[in-house]
Parts: sequence; C-alpha cells; structure tokens
Amino acid sequence: MKETGPETEPAGTAANSGWKRAWRSQDVWITIALFMVTVLSRLPFRTSLLYSWDSILYARALDHFDVTLQQPQPPGHIYYVALVWLVDQLAGDPNAAMVWISVFSSAVAVAALCWLGLTMFGRRAGLLAALWLATSLSFWTHSEVTLPYALLGLLSVVVAAVIYQTWQGKKGYVLPAALVLGLASGFRQDLLFFLLPLFAIGLRGVPLRGIIKAVLVLLAAILSWYVPSALFSGGFTSYYEASSAQSSFLITSSSVIGNDGLAALSSNVTTLGHFFFWAAAGTLPLIGALTVILPLRWSRFKNRPLLFLAVWALPRLAFYIFIHIC
Repeated sequence: MKETGPETEPAGTAANSGWKRAWRSQDVWITIALFMVTVLSRLPFRTSLLYSWDSILYARALDHFDVTLQQPQPPGHIYYVALVWLVDQLAGDPNAAMVWISVFSSAVAVAALCWLGLTMFGRRAGLLAALWLATSLSFWTHSEVTLPYALLGLLSVVVAAVIYQTWQGKKGYVLPAALVLGLASGFRQDLLFFLLPLFAIGLRGVPLRGIIKAVLVLLAAILSWYVPSALFSGGFTSYYEASSAQSSFLITSSSVIGNDGLAALSSNVTTLGHFFFWAAAGTLPLIGALTVILPLRWSRFKNRPLLFLAVWALPRLAFYIFIHIC
C-alpha cells in the first residue's frame, strides 16, 4: 500500500476520501499503540528512591518553594514543581509522583514525535523516529526516575510541532507558538533559549503588528512563571541574584569560556558522546532493521524540514559542547 504523508494528495473522489480517512484512522491507532507499549515497557523499572540531589531539591520544594534555599535549584522550574505537587496529591509520595510524570511524559513524547515525523516526512519517518526515542537507553532511563528530562523531551516536541506550523506559513499558529513556548519554559527555562531561534525564524514573513503581538504573548507567558518564582523566593532581587549565581557556577565550572578551554571542551564533547552512545546503542540495530523493512522515501526529506531540524538541534548542541551538559 501507498504511504501517506504531507506530500501525498489523493484524488478528490469518494473512494479516495474514504481511503484517506482509513489511513488517518490507522495513524491514530499507531500512536495509541506506541503510547501504550512505551508505558508498559517502563512500568517494571520504575525507581522507588529519589534519584539524585536535584530530585531531593524538587521534593523539598513541595513543602517550601524558595530558590535562594535551593528548594529547588535556580531558576526553580516552578511549573514542574507545581505539576509534581498536583500528582503528589494522588500518589501520596513525591518520588512516585515524579516517576509517574516521567513515565507518562515519555509515552506522550513518543506518540507526539510520531505525529511530528508524519507531518514533516511521512508515516515511515514518524514511526522510525518514535521507535528510536522509545528504545533510546538514555531516554528510557529518564523515563523511570525523579528528574524532569522526560517531560522536557515531551515539551520540546510539542512546542516544536506548533512552531513548525509557522514555518509552513500558517500565521494562525504564531500566537499559539509564542504562548506554548513561554509556558513550557516555566517547566524548564532552558527550553526558552533552545527553541527561541526556531520560533524567531518562524516569524519570517509575519507583519510587524503580528510580530509585536507574538512577542507580547511570549513575554506574558514568561512572566506567568517568573513573577511567582521571584515572589516565592524573597523578591525579584533575591531571585535574580540566586539565578545569576547558578549561571555563574555553570560558566566557571564547565564552560569553555570560564574553565580551561580545551579541557572543558574535551570533557563536554566526551560526555556528549557518552550520552549519544547510550541513546543509540539499543536503538541502531532496530532502526537499521526497520529501515530495510520499511524503506524511507528520501525524496520527502526536503531542504526546509531539514533546516527546521538543524535549527531545532544546533542551539542545544552548542550549549552542551561549549557551556554545560551535566
């Protein structure tokens, strides 16, 4: 059978319309299956103890949020703490709450990546990308522990998916993209810096009035987490000083600028290679086999979607290599 995707346009007959609806239904079942399999694969390996020092800081923040006390570490990730607090009301245990967030975030991220890949390159590419993420050992690990990185992966995919619509010239997505980017950064502030270039390029061709509206929406969304984070941390001055101290520590401890340049560069690149190895080690054989079974149509990989992927990846790669990775 023929694969659907963004470049497939069936003829406008009743039979072809039914065929197209059937394939869309199949896509829904594929993503549901990916979600369920991902959840089930995580359940046996859920951790029962707080995973790291950062996990302890998040747990302490549930009782009293104040980044000046490292509850949690600056800049605070206040929306993540709020989400953990909500789930904790059901789970009755901070560790369980954070682990369940990681488990379900990983499953939704896999399903969301499948849909984004389908939108950009077709079903086969979406399915392979989703399987890569689901079987990545690094991502699998973070799907089982009390850290926000699985949620970070989900948010990155969701925000990128909305921004991609602006790259496609759909101006109605500009304000939603600004909103989700600003709100997502309240869960992990580094998302704002990693995805801002992607968002900015998506504004190309938008009238000046539309750009101003988008910037205002983005700023309002940022203020929605910045203001309470500061107020809970003794005020704006205290919050700024604590966040600046955290940034300075990262710069001096692991960046090429603040540390011994070549030594820091070597350490960061080695660590990045280590993480990439564990991300790909369990996945490459599977992806290689599936690529043979479900060969990709390379003609679908046009310049603009590839540029989108490059702009999505390069800011974080540059940060990991030259500033900080772990």
